[in-house]
Amino acid sequence: MTYQFGDNPRTHKRAIPLTKHLLAEADNLIHSGSIAVSPGNVPVFPLMVGWWRHVNATAADYLTLVEAGSTVTLTPLFRSIVEHTYKMIWLADVGADGVTVVEHNTWKQRRILIEGMRGRWTLDDDIDVGELPAHVPADRTTQQGARHYALLQEFTSFNKLTAEFGSEDMYDVYRHLCDFTHPTGYTADAYLRRNDDGTVTIRARAEPRGRAEIIWLPICLLQAGLVTSALISGDPFRKVVDKAARDYGVPVHLLVPQRSPAS
Repeated sequence: MTYQFGDNPRTHKRAIPLTKHLLAEADNLIHSGSIAVSPGNVPVFPLMVGWWRHVNATAADYLTLVEAGSTVTLTPLFRSIVEHTYKMIWLADVGADGVTVVEHNTWKQRRILIEGMRGRWTLDDDIDVGELPAHVPADRTTQQGARHYALLQEFTSFNKLTAEFGSEDMYDVYRHLCDFTHPTGYTADAYLRRNDDGTVTIRARAEPRGRAEIIWLPICLLQAGLVTSALISGDPFRKVVDKAARDYGVPVHLLVPQRSPAS
């Protein structure tokens, strides 16, 4: 049966069962035995499938907390799902060059952490930043170097990344999710009711956040499943996505945004 996708009670009712179905099907694929990956996709697959597992595991935790009655405290989990999903879409687009970018950024963040800890913490002798990954271009002026550092800027700026894929609206969503992730007035007000007489009532539980996150959760799982499956021989998760998207009322060909032609 096909439903009309939208911010409506019927879509909201379908979202959680569909999410559970997608998670179960993903687990079935992972536990089905060895996974064949074409040689051209081997450099990208470990990072992609690791992120896919992380997205699915986070979604499973999200559902557990939803069913336990949690509200605003779920938002950081949902923000992570959204960000990882778009980084997966980006990785599918840029390929092996993206793996180099992630390795470079991981090394850079480790260097910042360790250098900052020195002088404030006692570090074991074997804790070291290590060398910059050998395949990271040293010369920014070469074609390879220019591409690498342009991709690094995309990867480290969610604003720029979403713009490259014509999904600026998802950056707005991300910023709003950040409002409920970092210490802000929003996180405090979720537990307060300001009364007309100037008093404040403290809520036992935060106000519900509405339907939007629950409704969009299966979209992220459909997107993440599509780009991961495309790297596997035979694209085995595609049938699962096709049927689920059709049942959810979402056109499959619009699920994964494409890089803007001018990029």
